[in-house]
Amino acid sequence: MNSSGQLEDDHWITYPEDNQGHDLIICTSCGHLYAVNVARMVYLGPPLEEKLKVVFCSQCGETLSDTASAYPETFRDKAGALNTYVRPREMPADDQSVVRDFDQLY
Repeated sequence: MNSSGQLEDDHWITYPEDNQGHDLIICTSCGHLYAVNVARMVYLGPPLEEKLKVVFCSQCGETLSDTASAYPETFRDKAGALNTYVRPREMPADDQSVVRDFDQLY
C-alpha cells in the first residue's frame, strides 16, 4: 500500500449502505484519499462543493475545491499519472470486503 492509502494494483471502492455509506474523493494534486460520510453531508452539510472551499489537503496543502475529484473514477497510477476507472457494477461478496479508514471530510 502506498502513502495515500491506495492498493498498488487495485482500487478502493465503496458501495452504498442506504444513507450510511461513504463516497471517496481524491486530491488530484497528490493522490491522497478522503471519505465523505453521505448522511452527514446530506443532513448536516454544508454541501460538499462549499466544504471543499475551506479544506486543504493534509498531504500536499492544496485547496480541495481546486483538486478534488470522485474516486475511483479518477485515480493516480504507480507512476503518478491521473487515470480514469469504470466502477464494476457487481458488488463483491462480504468475505471479500475490507474495512479501511480514510481521512474524513464530514
